[in-house]
Amino acid sequence: MIPIEGELEGKIEGDCTVQNKAIIHGMIVGDVIIPPNSTLILHGMVTNDLYLKQDSNVELYGTVSNNVYNTGGNLSVYGMISGKLVKEGGNTTIHDGALINEI
Repeated sequence: MIPIEGELEGKIEGDCTVQNKAIIHGMIVGDVIIPPNSTLILHGMVTNDLYLKQDSNVELYGTVSNNVYNTGGNLSVYGMISGKLVKEGGNTTIHDGALINEI
């Protein structure tokens, strides 16, 4: 797992975990885990799955090419999810203009 934090651009290859807060403008080629009390603001792309853990926060303006699993976090979708949105807990808000493959 590659720890990510702060504002990031460019390409990261490998599975990542957010430390505190991360703002992504580039691409992550792998899965991303958002642990408790961490925040991800995604303007770029995640090529695999995105996992929200209990008490995590995600603002998705960009694209997740596979599935998003919300198991207790706060998810706001403004962008696109190419796979499934799996709601197992937490709060999920889908805003006007968001695109989700399963809808």
